[in-house]
Amino acid sequence: MSGHTLHVPGHEPPMEEIPPVLQHRCELSGLRIHALPPGPIDVHCHLQTNVLDINLSDVICDMRVNSDRSVTKRIPENSYSYAPRSTDLAVRANNGSWGALVELDADRLSSIYAEAFNGHDPLVRFVAHTPSIAIAALGRHIVAHLRGCNVNRLYVEGLSIAALGLVFGGGI
Repeated sequence: MSGHTLHVPGHEPPMEEIPPVLQHRCELSGLRIHALPPGPIDVHCHLQTNVLDINLSDVICDMRVNSDRSVTKRIPENSYSYAPRSTDLAVRANNGSWGALVELDADRLSSIYAEAFNGHDPLVRFVAHTPSIAIAALGRHIVAHLRGCNVNRLYVEGLSIAALGLVFGGGI
């Protein structure tokens, strides 16, 4: 399954999408959940959703966030990045193993955040490559479940909401 390129809404022209068996859309909560296969990732977009990227292995990437200047970075294993809607993001990397990506619709962010944090304003800044064993563990469960035969929608959605809750609360 390597060789697939990650598609993020808002990219022009559209990139090849991850195979449907590896993504899951939760309409009620406004989530789209992906298991990212090993292989190349080449994304350049103006995000239309809030994106949580859970890195399960070390990756060297070229990254550009809200800038014209690309920087080569090492993204450590067991870490996460969070990019709010409207972030201009470009990433080129080669994933050595599976990873997880959770997209949260912009119109649902406020309600999920308000539920978790009593109405405080949602996280609106880019959070880069923050270590978190707890979020990585949730990411591993997301990947394992999406790669399995029988996807339990509620379970995958719950894992994703738990990961977002940790991110919004500052991670663990």
